[in-house]
Amino acid sequence: MPTALCSGGQRRHRDPVVLARPRRRPVAHHLGTRRRRAVRGSVPDRLPGGDGGIFRSSWSFIVPDVRWFPRPLVASRVTTALVDGQPSSWLTGAVKNAFPDELSLVGRSVTLSSGGVAQVQLPQAALSLDRTTLDRMQTQLTRSLVTAGISEVQMTVDGTPIPASELPVKVTRVDPSPAVLTEGGTFGVLSGESVDTIPALSDAVESLSPTSIELEADRSLAAVLTQQGAVASALSDGSTFLLDDRGPAPDRQRLAGRLGGGVVPDLARRHAHRGRGDGGGRPRGVAGRHRPRGTAVSLGPPHVLSFSEPGAFDLAWLDDTTVGVLTAVDGASRLDELSVGGRGTVGTVPESARAIAGGSASVRILDGTGRLFSRRGSSWTLVASDIRVLAVQQGTTS
Repeated sequence: MPTALCSGGQRRHRDPVVLARPRRRPVAHHLGTRRRRAVRGSVPDRLPGGDGGIFRSSWSFIVPDVRWFPRPLVASRVTTALVDGQPSSWLTGAVKNAFPDELSLVGRSVTLSSGGVAQVQLPQAALSLDRTTLDRMQTQLTRSLVTAGISEVQMTVDGTPIPASELPVKVTRVDPSPAVLTEGGTFGVLSGESVDTIPALSDAVESLSPTSIELEADRSLAAVLTQQGAVASALSDGSTFLLDDRGPAPDRQRLAGRLGGGVVPDLARRHAHRGRGDGGGRPRGVAGRHRPRGTAVSLGPPHVLSFSEPGAFDLAWLDDTTVGVLTAVDGASRLDELSVGGRGTVGTVPESARAIAGGSASVRILDGTGRLFSRRGSSWTLVASDIRVLAVQQGTTS
């Protein structure tokens, strides 16, 4: 999921850029990593638009890289940033760019054909690239330029089209059915008034007595924070293993459920840093995940989205570019939605809200009495009762 600073009175529009391979220069720039006011008529562009940005190191996911561009010549600006630019500093090392360092945009401009196809002129060196690399480049371009209103892109060399196709990428959309642990101790996917268990994995999760759960997209693994404050993982073969048994600690308790101790290998691309509920002015932000070959997982430098007020106690990714933070202010809970690359919003939540998770088309809130709510427009609808833990889902396989 992207980086951008959000501050109450700052207005800006944003679009994403699509990046890929972690190298000296992944394929996307962040124009907006510093607080800045949007100039009238400017639009933020993600390279590569839509839900795109940069490729994760596995080449299977697109990570949005949000930045700002003036409206004039926006297609050329977005493409130049993608082909010749660098990723945002907080994403460096966590993403990969398909465009080799030696390539650059010829003429620094993109032309539109009479049919509305964007012509991206590349140097002769592009002809020596393999088809997989060209397809990845095409994918990044297509997804980035869609935010500039362009639906079709053609790479060319000396006016001759280069054969390339957009590749399918894994989605980060969350399954529409919530994953929960009931008061009766059953873990699974909520289906109407019942819970469908996940073969073997549910038993493994239940055996850990969890207080926080994060579920991988293919449901092969779950990261769990236990009642004793330990971090463990549960696997789809029914096994479990301990990751950190140092016991309760304020930040570990708040981070473990979202970070999974680094045990969610494919989907924990970006991690939100929780603000503690016992102090004010702490930064709330996101960070890229690094895993160089043969080394342990680590987090890159955090990118601040906002500075929390006292009382921030839970958060979750709501979509590719938005982090939701539950905050208690003067005894009342509220939802801060922090956009990576845009301004944030503040909204109401059900009384005694205590946990949050994103959904495919909504936000889910669990309150202190075990009632689960889903947001529909500006209102909250009761979905289920007797829920002990609302799990965070990393995505879906469909």
